[in-house]
Amino acid sequence: RGDALRPQLRDLDAQLAREAFVAGPRFSWADITLVTSLEGTTAAGFAIPGDCANVRRWFETTSQRASVVATRPG
Repeated sequence: RGDALRPQLRDLDAQLAREAFVAGPRFSWADITLVTSLEGTTAAGFAIPGDCANVRRWFETTSQRASVVATRPG
């Protein structure tokens, strides 16, 4: 499950090893867009691969930001 995303997640993991956020050193709409998409896929059973520690760290911290929490229904 999710094997098609693995190469892209590895690329993202390398990016997040260099930068704090998806598009560089500052939080942006790119982060909000991606984190909300990943929230949907993880809710459907997709797990971020274990070899993508930077993506996992980014996801865990970014998904708790007030601006991301505010995008959730209810």
